[in-house]
Amino acid sequence: MQPGETLVRSQIHGAYGGNSQAGIAFSGSTPNVLVYSDHGKAAANGYDFDGWDSSRRLYYYTGEGKVGDQVVLRGNKAIANHVADGNALRLFVAVGNVPGTQTRVHQYLGEFAVDTNQPYLTKTAPGIDGVPRQVLVFRLIPVGPFVVGDDPHTSPIDGADRAAEVKPIGVEAIPVAAVRTEQSEVEKTISGPIVQVEAQLTQRFQKYLQSRDHAVVRYKIVPVGSPAIYSDLADVTGNVLYEAKGCADRMSVRLALGQVLDYGRYVDGSRLAILLPEYPAADLVELLEMHDVGCVVEAGEGNFVDMTSLGRCP
Repeated sequence: MQPGETLVRSQIHGAYGGNSQAGIAFSGSTPNVLVYSDHGKAAANGYDFDGWDSSRRLYYYTGEGKVGDQVVLRGNKAIANHVADGNALRLFVAVGNVPGTQTRVHQYLGEFAVDTNQPYLTKTAPGIDGVPRQVLVFRLIPVGPFVVGDDPHTSPIDGADRAAEVKPIGVEAIPVAAVRTEQSEVEKTISGPIVQVEAQLTQRFQKYLQSRDHAVVRYKIVPVGSPAIYSDLADVTGNVLYEAKGCADRMSVRLALGQVLDYGRYVDGSRLAILLPEYPAADLVELLEMHDVGCVVEAGEGNFVDMTSLGRCP
């Protein structure tokens, strides 16, 4: 095969052997692992991390396993260990169907190798059962001649990775009582009583954490070329960063999610959660969990629980 050729799987496996249904297939007669990427099928399963980065020099490929956390076994192990096993990775991308049929046509992009500096990322995505889990997204680098493809797809991970490379001028822990100087345009429209509820909720949660011998601070973050931003509570002992809101409606939860994700990328290794005075809608809890963000709610005054399975509340 030459990079750029289009074939159906019966042609590929007729020459190389291996499982013609698997997304990651061992060749039956040569030292190769055949890897298939199909954006249509991935999107139907609720995620689509596969695709090129913006430089077209790295390809993201999601591992196998439709339910539960993916692990480095079977096909995923074949990718991770292909160099040690003496196998080449051959990457194919679905580019359409044979006219009048459901048979997928695949374009051969070339030989690839796992990035030795960072073989894979872990991302949260739903399984076919709808339950969020961790998936492995391999970072593949072309080896020798390759093509970008007739219909190149850019991975959504690329934007997130480039955002993660933005470094702040400084991140410093400050006392919780420090004055919060920043206020978003959305927050300016929120009524005074809601703001007061948020302040009182934050104080009660601070006491709750401290009663369990957890050290509590806030973070002052100074991004490059931007004014300082201030997080809400940060549990240093539990390594959790919280964004509080005085209301659990959809607008407030979405705002809190965006803010805590923004803060979290500057505080290395921090786990994330939002803090609410009441229970939000179930689909909002699911949204938070899909982004690896806990949902801590006051269940009776002075008692707090995490509605997600992430355990972000001691």
